[in-house]
Parts: sequence; structure tokens; C-alpha cells
Amino acid sequence: MKIIKGDEFNPLILKEGKEKEIDKIEKEVEEIIRLVKEKGDEALYELSLKFDNFDIRKNGLKISVPDKVEVSSDFASAIDLMIKRVQNFYSHEYKNSWFYTENGSLLGQMIVPMERVLLYVPGGKASYPSTVVMGTIPAKIAGVKEIYITTPPSKRDDKNLLYTLNKLGIKELYLLGGAHAIAAFSYGTYSVPKVDMIIGPGNLYVAIAKKKVFGDVNIDGIFGPSEVCVWLRSEDIDIDKVVCDFLAQLEHSPFDRGWLILEEKRLNLVIEKIEDEVKKSLRRDILEKSIKNAYIIVEEREEKAIEIINTIAPEHLEIIDPNGERFLPYIKSAGAIFINQSSIFGDFIAGPNHILPTGGSARFSSGLNVNMFLKRISFVKLTDEDKERLSYFGSIIAREEGFDMHEKSLKNYYKKGD
Repeated sequence: MKIIKGDEFNPLILKEGKEKEIDKIEKEVEEIIRLVKEKGDEALYELSLKFDNFDIRKNGLKISVPDKVEVSSDFASAIDLMIKRVQNFYSHEYKNSWFYTENGSLLGQMIVPMERVLLYVPGGKASYPSTVVMGTIPAKIAGVKEIYITTPPSKRDDKNLLYTLNKLGIKELYLLGGAHAIAAFSYGTYSVPKVDMIIGPGNLYVAIAKKKVFGDVNIDGIFGPSEVCVWLRSEDIDIDKVVCDFLAQLEHSPFDRGWLILEEKRLNLVIEKIEDEVKKSLRRDILEKSIKNAYIIVEEREEKAIEIINTIAPEHLEIIDPNGERFLPYIKSAGAIFINQSSIFGDFIAGPNHILPTGGSARFSSGLNVNMFLKRISFVKLTDEDKERLSYFGSIIAREEGFDMHEKSLKNYYKKGD
């Protein structure tokens, strides 16, 4: 881990080592998207063989989700509770269409869900039934009719994943991963439907593919590797617990990133505990790499620490302080905030989503939510009196902006003879 003083923090360190890697992957992703657009299913066959060693001609592009899947009773209980809590959290968010009258005219906003959404569920060494819950429930509450799920073919026998899909009423699972999956659902092929929106986390190839197709489809965001920022403010801290919280968000991949903001008196003990936990971890190989992307920032001043946090705009922010809520008015950029508890509660069971903005994008975007799946369509029905009155003023604006046909269109609603 790198250790710096608060005054040495520079936003440029957030981009260290990223540009070259991203430039290389962007070129590969652009070629994958081009192949899928031009060759359709044939490209999917070739790319699945190349990247996943999976023959979709022989094994099929999708499977039916079984009506009954045997999983452990404790997992079934846990995922059932997760579904209940996530449903409860997002049921508070949905908003209906609204209308009002002004001078007898009717105006308003129609809130309409998207028709087709793809949830991408990552592959890798881990299992991600929690991502299915987090992605599917807000979409269902929004009223999305068709929700498609895709995951790399290595996960086709993941019983926990299949159980969760069944609990949520998902009947099919597509076996496509990586950038070619994103391209396929963005543009459609004979075998893969074109969707309106793509959601879900993934590796760097998936994140860049989502970035490249945005505009042809909507996306929830460009979510890269996991991030965590832990700010230690309390005098009474369980260092073992805090270190576990910190490392938990760094064990997904070698590209995960972390920041620990603390006072100098805690520095040596924290470093010692981190080194000890990394050595004992079952995912030591990943942690030894991701920890190189982490910083310890030594800072005593509250104002400076908050400035650094808002600059980082971390995916997960943990504030360890007995009265941590007092800082909330000053935190302007974070995917999710946790006071005196692990951000892992948010990953699984608390209720809010774990599909969150990364890479500083929390400065301008939010975690996955119901509103992301809703379109807002303005509605206008003017009375004859309003048409006449407003056309006069509207035509003036059109004239002054230099739009002749705009002006002429509105003048058609003047009273005859005017």
C-alpha cells in the first residue's frame, strides 16, 4: 500500500496506471462489437469458443431455469430475506405519473417503464445470485415487462444462481459473457433480442463495452472494479473489524481499489493488521495485487478528509465515528455511505443496491434504482384560449431565435383576422 499525507493527495493519482490498459482494451472491445454487429450469431459462436471455450452450437445459447433447484436451507433463508428487504427498500421509490391544470389546460408527465432490459451477471471465480436480486427487483417494481439475464457459460450449473432466478420468476438464462454479450443484446441477432437498457457489473471488458454501446441502448453506468474508502474518526476502534471491512471490498479482483483515511497514531497498527489478514486470506493471490492499488492517507483534519472523499467519490464509503451522521451534509459524492458498519451489509442484505458508480462517477451518477428504468414523457393538452394566448408569445421567441417555420406554426393558432 502507498502511504501519503493529506496535503500530498492529488486527483491525478486516481488515474494512475489506468490509461494504457484502458486504451488497449478499448481497441479489443471495438473489434468485438464490430464483429457482432456484422456477423451476428456467427460472431457469438466464434467469440464464445475463443473467450469461454464454449460451443453454443452444441450446447445452446440459453437454458431454461429449473422449476425446482436444491440449495442449502440456510442459503434459501438468506436469499429470501434479501429479496424481501430489497423489495421493501425500492417499493418506497416508485413514483406515478402526475397531471395538473392551468387555465383549464391539462399538463403533466407520463412515467413509463422501459420494455426490455438485460441484466449482466459476472462470471469469474465467485457466484453472484445477489446481483440477480439487486438488478431484477428495481426493474420489476418499475414495471419492466421483459427482463433478460445473461452470464458467462461457466455459471450454467450454479445452483444458487438458478435458485435465485427461479425465486424471482426468471424462466431463461442466456450463456453469454464479456463484451460480445453486451454487443449482442445492444444490437440484436437472430437468436438474441435487442434490449432498451443494459444493467449490471462486470470486468473491464464489460464496462468498456457498455460505454461503447451507450446511445444505441441505455445503461445504468460504467461500473469498474470495486472501491472502498474507510475514514477512521472514532477513538474507540476495533482495528481487526475495520481492516476486514476494508479488505472485503478488495477481494473481488486484482483491480479493486481502496483508500484508508486515518490519523498518524493508528498508522503502524493498521498496516500490521492488513499484512496479517492478507497472508491469512483464502483469496490472498487477489488481495496481494489489489492492495497495490490502495492508499493510506494520513490526515487529522475533518475538512481536508471530507474534501479528499468528495474528490475520490468512492463506490463505498465507511465512516467510523460514534456520531458519523453529522458528516452526511458534507458528503456530496459517494455511491453508498455506511456509518460504523461494513459496506458488505450493502452488498448483500441491508436493502439498497450494490450496483454502484465507480471510478469517480459518483460525482454525477447514482446506484441502480427504480427511476433508472422509467421514462418521463411530457403531456400537453391546451385549451383553445391557451393556444391563442401562448401562440402569440411563443411566436415572438421563435422569431427572435430565427426559426421561421416555428413562428409560422404558432401563428396558425392566432384568432382569425389577427
